[in-house]
Amino acid sequence: MAKCAQLMPLVVDDEVMMRRLLHRALSQDGFACNLANDGNEALQMLAASKYDAVVTDLRMPNQHGHALATHLLAAQRRPVVIIHTGVMEPKLAKDLIVRGVDDILFKPTDFSVLAAKVKALVKRRSAMFREYVMPEAAEPRSTANDSTTTESTNAEDELSSTSQAEMPEVSVPLRSSEARPVDAREFGRGWSLLQRVFSWVSA
Repeated sequence: MAKCAQLMPLVVDDEVMMRRLLHRALSQDGFACNLANDGNEALQMLAASKYDAVVTDLRMPNQHGHALATHLLAAQRRPVVIIHTGVMEPKLAKDLIVRGVDDILFKPTDFSVLAAKVKALVKRRSAMFREYVMPEAAEPRSTANDSTTTESTNAEDELSSTSQAEMPEVSVPLRSSEARPVDAREFGRGWSLLQRVFSWVSA
C-alpha cells in the first residue's frame, strides 16, 4: 500500500454534495481522493487503479453499496472498506460486519473524524498484511549448546575421515626410562620363551 501522504481512497456516493464534502475533507488531510457515482463506476475504477480505501454509501442506483462492499470483502487483497450511510439498516449492517467490513459510519458525519479513521484503518491493515503475508525470516539462534554440538560434530567428522594408516602409534612405558612402540610380534616371542623355561624347570 502507499505511504500515508499518498493514500488513495475512493469515495462512492450518488449525492453530488456529499461526494464534494468527502473529497474536500480527505484532500485536506493529505489523501489523493477519487470519486464515483455508483457501484458500477466504482468497480470500473477499482479494476483500473489500486486504492487503499473505499468509502461507499449503501443506497445508490445501478449497483448499491452493499453489493459493492460484498464484492470487495471477498477479495484476498482488498482495500479498507468503510460504509458511509444515512439509513439505519440493521440486517445489512450485521451482514457486512460478519463479512469483515472495517467500519460503518452514519450521516451526518464529522468529516475530520472520518478522515482520521480512514488513515488509521489503512495503517492498521497495511501492518497486518506485512506481518501475516510477508513475515521476516527468522534469524538462526546461536546458543552455547548449539556451539558445543557443532564442535562435537566437526570433531567426529575429522576423526571418521582419518584413515587407519594415519592413526598415531601408541607408546606404552616399559621398565626402562624410555618408551618405545609396542610390537605384537615381541609379545609372541616372549610367550614362547616363557613356555620353554617352564618346560625345562618341570623336566
